[in-house]
Amino acid sequence: MPPVGSLNSAIIILLITMMKVDQVVGGLEYKYYYERQPVEVGNHYSDPNNRVLNDGYGTSDWISESNSVAFSRGTSDWKPHLVLRSSSIVTEIEIHYIVKEAWSKFAPLDITLKTSLHDNKWEHTHTFKLTDIPQWDGGHTITLPLPGSHCSRYILVDEISPKYQQSVITEITLQGVPCSVKRQNTVIPPTESTKEVHRLRGSAVDFIMLRR
Repeated sequence: MPPVGSLNSAIIILLITMMKVDQVVGGLEYKYYYERQPVEVGNHYSDPNNRVLNDGYGTSDWISESNSVAFSRGTSDWKPHLVLRSSSIVTEIEIHYIVKEAWSKFAPLDITLKTSLHDNKWEHTHTFKLTDIPQWDGGHTITLPLPGSHCSRYILVDEISPKYQQSVITEITLQGVPCSVKRQNTVIPPTESTKEVHRLRGSAVDFIMLRR
């Protein structure tokens, strides 16, 4: 039998591993930068290290000083450029956001994305009218399906327009497969994490798919 100290260490490592699995959101790996760096307001909504949108923590029910970026037309239109690790067929984009009406933070109303295989030479534009998504206080996730099967490496979040005032985004998750992976079928099945979002947000996601 191993020493008691070894067992305790193993248990601690197991608990840490379980916590990480519970927190991390799966998806295609990417880095990003902004055309205009988000401005801090009251110690909130800044992203000085460009890590908020892809840190793997997904959504939250509360707004902290370091877990979200606020977007709006004009003054808070930061335009994140997402750069994938490798060229990929992006099938869906998950947007994680927080609503807190007392702080004038509302659900997004319009989202426009541009994709391309080459930086700043945008080949495809996708605009989503989000009129039937969760708008009550708390954290929410919506899934935006991207039609077609073209390879992309660069994605521009060209616009996130709130219903009123500002929308607070905590994470952007990309689902799909690298272009180097040979597809057996013309339709790529959704990943497990995407299926879960469909199951939890069925009415909202179905509506977006019909309106795209």
